[in-house]
Amino acid sequence: MNGEPARGSGARRRPLVIAHRGASGVAPENTLLAFHLAVEMGADMIELDVRCSRDGHLVVCHDPDVARTTNGHGQVHELDLDDLRRLDAGYRYSLDGQHYLFRGLGLRIPTLDEVLASLPPHIELNLEVKSAPGDGRTAEGHRIAACLAARCRREPALVERLLVSSFDMAVLRELRAGPAAAAPVLVISIAGDLAQIEAMRALGVVDVFTKPVAAGELVAAVRRALAER
Repeated sequence: MNGEPARGSGARRRPLVIAHRGASGVAPENTLLAFHLAVEMGADMIELDVRCSRDGHLVVCHDPDVARTTNGHGQVHELDLDDLRRLDAGYRYSLDGQHYLFRGLGLRIPTLDEVLASLPPHIELNLEVKSAPGDGRTAEGHRIAACLAARCRREPALVERLLVSSFDMAVLRELRAGPAAAAPVLVISIAGDLAQIEAMRALGVVDVFTKPVAAGELVAAVRRALAER
């Protein structure tokens, strides 16, 4: 890697390379190993998923339940950090469906603090706040937003590395009102809700991710909103 920040570089003439949950095609997703491999492979940004443990720690895990990726069971928000640390985050990962080479290697569900401390400062982060109005855990998203805001208050330079994304406009609105206000935000829309477009403009959203089969009306509305921000 050249060590140059990707965002805001007028000299950059190539697409931004974003590693989804780290190098998740060759290593267990959302683990420090996957993130470090992504850096070695030349990623500019790492996308990761942030949830909150029962005792208030920000942890990196995509699913609400730990069963798909670990040897445990239970909802992340119902487990303390010590419970989560005991799980093997490489247990379920297999490249061929038959061999589980990452079991017992000490891979754990990392905290956001661990991720930030272990990655080079030029690597940018797309933090997806895992909360949506329909999943019954909107309060969890606001709790995560508050923790992120506190972290940015302590470390203002962190804002330069962040792209915050969420399905929940209220969570993004909360972040926009605090110390993380300068961080770009991304709205993730499953259904392509036109009612979100005006709110999106007010938030200064940098982009919208939606279904590739979105109707032309939605695409046109999104383009107008982004052009007018």
